[in-house]
Amino acid sequence: MFPQSYSIHRKLPPAVKGLLLANVIGFVIAWLSGPLSFDYLFGLTVPSVFSQFRIYQFVTYLFVHGDLFHLLFNMLILYIFGSELERYWGTPYFIRYYFISGIGAGICSIPFIWGINAPLIGASGALFALLVAYGLLFPERVITLLVFFIIPVRLKARQMVLIFIGLELFLLLNSGGGGGIAHFAHLGGGLVGFIYLKWPIILTKVINYLGAQKNDRGKPAGGGYPDSESGNREIDFREELNRVLDKLARGGWESLSSQEKDFLHDARNQL
Repeated sequence: MFPQSYSIHRKLPPAVKGLLLANVIGFVIAWLSGPLSFDYLFGLTVPSVFSQFRIYQFVTYLFVHGDLFHLLFNMLILYIFGSELERYWGTPYFIRYYFISGIGAGICSIPFIWGINAPLIGASGALFALLVAYGLLFPERVITLLVFFIIPVRLKARQMVLIFIGLELFLLLNSGGGGGIAHFAHLGGGLVGFIYLKWPIILTKVINYLGAQKNDRGKPAGGGYPDSESGNREIDFREELNRVLDKLARGGWESLSSQEKDFLHDARNQL
């Protein structure tokens, strides 16, 4: 799968380079030490997390892969789509998004691996979140998929993500027993990533709703409205709040000035 803007000559950004290296090193160590013992030590299992308190497994399972094809396919997605997202977001935001989505995928999978002795492994949950982010940020970008690694199919990024989501849902619903664990991890990572990207919009809707409720409570009993000066201040406040939240949605927390961050903090206290 190759986006229209993809270029093999561009330098790898630091986070993607580090993640690629860490995954390859993890695979080599597992191969040398014995994959089964390595998988149970660093893969995600319920007994290890809740009985032995190996909380670190919510992170380390992202660097464990079952076989060479599993590793190469995941790293190809990270290399192609992760590189462009890191350049777009910047390294700090990319790292946060990757690990929050990956940890979220593991948490979403807990009900499905409860009572199952096999560990959950692989970066697929975090990588599915990268695909979701790519489809949201570059919906019209043309992607060339190699079906069966031979047949080239061109479609837009938004269409690609919807197809992958539909395929994961189909495989999840038609899998028996533990076969659906990986599919739910993929969907869980995508869902967490989607919420993380859209939380400023969700927050805007919540704040606007709370503000509307507060305005309704402040109306006089006769159905009139507060004086015009107070109303104008309220309108200015909401316009500024929407502006700052829009900026936050586009560029993340780092894009805000110190005054805008203070404004959001004050707005939260007021509401």
